[in-house]
Amino acid sequence: SQSNFGLCNDFCNLARRVTKLYNMAQDAMLKTKTYKQASNLYGMAIHAATDSLMPKESELYRILYLGRAEANLRAGNHMQALANINLVIEAQQQQSQDNNNGDNNNNNNEGEEEHQQMMTMSA
Repeated sequence: SQSNFGLCNDFCNLARRVTKLYNMAQDAMLKTKTYKQASNLYGMAIHAATDSLMPKESELYRILYLGRAEANLRAGNHMQALANINLVIEAQQQQSQDNNNGDNNNNNNEGEEEHQQMMTMSA
């Protein structure tokens, strides 16, 4: 029970840290227009979230990387912005591929079950 509390506490602290970095990055982008600083803050948020084994297919990953891409674009770092966007696209493609593989596996399992039922009925 104590370890569950510690785990929850760690997660809450991580969520607060990522949220704080995200908000600081947004302020740097929108209020002070310091885009290089915003990109660095997004990077810190990504690093903090990735340390928690955040899946690349998650909405948080997408938001942080697209925010960093926008900051890089506004800072004139076009190649870095493109690299950030490509990471998001690759993660989405991987998720789509994983979803399709899951659907195919389910369809194959259903086909095998039907085949087994037919074999049992004919025996």
